[in-house]
Amino acid sequence: MEVRGLMERIVGLLEKTYYGDVRFERSSSTSIFKNRSKESIRTSSSLGLCIRIFSNDRWYYLGFNELNEEKIMNETKKLVNKLGRRKGNIYLQDPWKIDKEIKVKKNPDDVSIDEKLDEVRRIFKQLIEDEKIVNASASISHARSETIFMNTEGSELRQVLPYFSFIITAIAKEGRRVEHDYFVLAKQGGYELFTSLNKEEEIKEVVKGAKELLRAKIVKGGRYDVIVDPEVSGVIAHESFGHGCEADQVLRGRSYLAGLLNKKIISEFVSIHDNGSLKNERGYIVFDDDGIKSSDTLIVENGILKNFMHDRQTAAFMSCEVTGNARAQD
Repeated sequence: MEVRGLMERIVGLLEKTYYGDVRFERSSSTSIFKNRSKESIRTSSSLGLCIRIFSNDRWYYLGFNELNEEKIMNETKKLVNKLGRRKGNIYLQDPWKIDKEIKVKKNPDDVSIDEKLDEVRRIFKQLIEDEKIVNASASISHARSETIFMNTEGSELRQVLPYFSFIITAIAKEGRRVEHDYFVLAKQGGYELFTSLNKEEEIKEVVKGAKELLRAKIVKGGRYDVIVDPEVSGVIAHESFGHGCEADQVLRGRSYLAGLLNKKIISEFVSIHDNGSLKNERGYIVFDDDGIKSSDTLIVENGILKNFMHDRQTAAFMSCEVTGNARAQD
């Protein structure tokens, strides 16, 4: 079945509503993993179609995991006839079009499963060569995601995003004490990310880190000034602060940042951005699941909370610009 043609016919029905959109997703993934007790090869694929209508300040959804045109069109007609053209408070924009496929230098699917499994086994063997390393793991994963989006504004969007990850861990033990260290490579791209990596050096560093942690002092509970590396500061910013910047949580009163917009919330030395337009990074997108172009959003500027992260609905309710942060799980 020609997906675009089906989506165009769906949008034709949605034109009778105040706002509607349809999103098609197709993805595939492969993961190879090994530790002392398990060796696994996993592949998966999925496709689906999501239809949304915004009416009277509510979203109405239809979801399909198979492209049965008759069923899809019948269910869409029923929902459109039920809802009619009731308006709602939602951010609307001029239509735009894009068809963007992120190219890779070396397609992971062109590398045989056997070759990738041999690499994982070899790396695992190197990780456990040291007698203090009691267990370790190595994994190679890659995925491809395609999204096509159309809506009643007239936008026609397509993005194809490739993902690759390589993860190793080493677990060291001395007496009753157990510590671990790890390395993660997770970016958009292909197998070239793996071949260009100095894997021997990363293996040595992970083993060394796990062993050194066996001698690290145990910190007593309390309040301290600490220096953290970018990975840790990124996790802190994401988990303890980033989720509080999601505008839907602010509107629900679930965020401790509600009511603090344009107020100083942290040291003036701190500025924080949310940027889905950084190419080659794991979180890069061309457009979000609302059909909004990704952007660099200044969240905190010199300690002052300047913006939240918005989708179409929260932007309209809070009279803000959309930021390209709408996300559907699948």
